[in-house]
Amino acid sequence: MVDNAPVSDKTFAHLMVGLGLRPENGPVAVAVSGGADSMALVRLAARWGAVVALSVDHGLRPEASLELDRVGAWLKPLGILHDRLHWDGPKPASDLQAAARAARYRLLEERCRERGIHALLLAHHQNDQAETLLLRLARGSGVWGLGGMAAVAPALTHISLQNGRPLRRYRPLLSLPKARLIATCKAFSQEWIEDPSNRNLSYDRSHARALLDNPPLSGLTARRLAQTAQHMRRAGEALDHYAQDLMARCVVFSAQGYVTVQRTGFQTAPLEIQLRLLSRLLMFVGGAIYPPRLTGLEALLAEMGAAGFKGATLRGCRVFLQDGEQVIICREEAACAAPLPIKPGETVFWDGRIRASLDAKQKPAMVGALGDAGWRYLCKEGQDIDKALPYPVRLSLPALWRDGRVVAVPFLGWRGYGAGFSTELMARQSVFEAMPDVEQE
Repeated sequence: MVDNAPVSDKTFAHLMVGLGLRPENGPVAVAVSGGADSMALVRLAARWGAVVALSVDHGLRPEASLELDRVGAWLKPLGILHDRLHWDGPKPASDLQAAARAARYRLLEERCRERGIHALLLAHHQNDQAETLLLRLARGSGVWGLGGMAAVAPALTHISLQNGRPLRRYRPLLSLPKARLIATCKAFSQEWIEDPSNRNLSYDRSHARALLDNPPLSGLTARRLAQTAQHMRRAGEALDHYAQDLMARCVVFSAQGYVTVQRTGFQTAPLEIQLRLLSRLLMFVGGAIYPPRLTGLEALLAEMGAAGFKGATLRGCRVFLQDGEQVIICREEAACAAPLPIKPGETVFWDGRIRASLDAKQKPAMVGALGDAGWRYLCKEGQDIDKALPYPVRLSLPALWRDGRVVAVPFLGWRGYGAGFSTELMARQSVFEAMPDVEQE
């Protein structure tokens, strides 16, 4: 098929099946900004099955509200349900793009949860993938980063549907060039909105886009770069295979959320496999969305192998040596989330990794890290608690606080004055599930 032909219903259905999506599995949500990419996607998806269009007004441009009015006017005659979401509240003075991206995904994924939708479709295409690869090359990314965006990725927020089914993000257009999406809009006589920021050279991605428009080397095309990203992703999957084997031999997982690594066995593996597994373990323990930077990982790995290694921190985790052979990776207390209010009968997610529930008969309280003060309070009170856990592990354990004192720490086997309080480790993903990724660096 030529690179500027409209996408047919048959082609789109084939792309969706390749992602494991079928119309009979229920409605899907489509993130719609009004650009040609997302308008092509929502039109194709609506012909494929039941859809809900989701648009986010970040409140950053005065014309954004009018643009979403236009999107709604386009979708209404087609019978496509359109939800408008708003990023309210104060905006940060720095790193606004990253904050807006995080808010956008949070709003999109929360609405999916509210509607019981398990699949969020994103309109990223081949050109986006090529730009992502260029940006990550410039950043010195490793195999992971050079794999670009995944066609299927976990949710960025800690959300699962009420039936326990995970929410995932899907990119059915990732193998298609932008020209085909524009042609698809034209075939539908569908208008779209041009975002002027796409050509704003104050953004690195705009520079990458301009480079692809006028490549300095023959063959440096979006298609070739996207193929390279695919090759790197396959290489990453192979590395994961061997990293999982290393994990089975050298890593022990604790119910309290920390891991123990047998240092000698770990160090026998090739360096790239060590880096791969270490990154995954840090994400798992810390509840992080994104992997650590390669430079930070390499520095930590070098420290771990040094004769005088005592401890280090990275990506919200504390890494330290115990008994000369065991490396413990636990959550860093200083990186834990702020205490979170919990009401009677409520279940809350704290620190991106803990699901906490309070019995309806209990009084309101706060969920937060135990910390040194909490630990000393328990010892002073002479409570019957589990003292076998390494001290740094205890500090980051979830505790129920009320009126400035600890009333329960289930992970220490003590429910004290909060018998109706329970905590459960909710890993954002299994250690080697598909990696979440960043679309816009």
